[in-house]
Amino acid sequence: MKNTFLALIFGVVFTLTAVAAVPTPSPTAGTGATQAARSSAQPDASVAARAKAWFLALQQGHVPNRAHLTGPMNAGLTHALVAKVSAQIKPLGAPTTFRQIRSGRHGTSTYYVYKLTFSSGQALDYLFVVEPNGKISGLRVMPAL
Repeated sequence: MKNTFLALIFGVVFTLTAVAAVPTPSPTAGTGATQAARSSAQPDASVAARAKAWFLALQQGHVPNRAHLTGPMNAGLTHALVAKVSAQIKPLGAPTTFRQIRSGRHGTSTYYVYKLTFSSGQALDYLFVVEPNGKISGLRVMPAL
């Protein structure tokens, strides 16, 4: 069952931006020093609370407020997709830990990666991407690395 779950998570990720392959910030790239500093910066509690609220809502099979999504994210995050993802992550229960492990910039987007653990011992990585206007442009759940 565990292998089936992991395969389904890989097949049912929902990132609807160019952030699907977010690079690890590099201190040698043009603004890399800024990106590297951001990656090691203290987590933003308000963003973490927002990311967690969205994860918990998706786990229950609903989208809290579609006005908070970019147009492409809103269009791609269909009711069928939310139901499919919810069916996979709802059985895990609420995360016992929700810890930011990385953040950075990709283009104009700011991304945050959280490590979620559950009472079963299962761990997931959760990508939460926000645009400068505050709208969510990416959500992705994947097995923890």
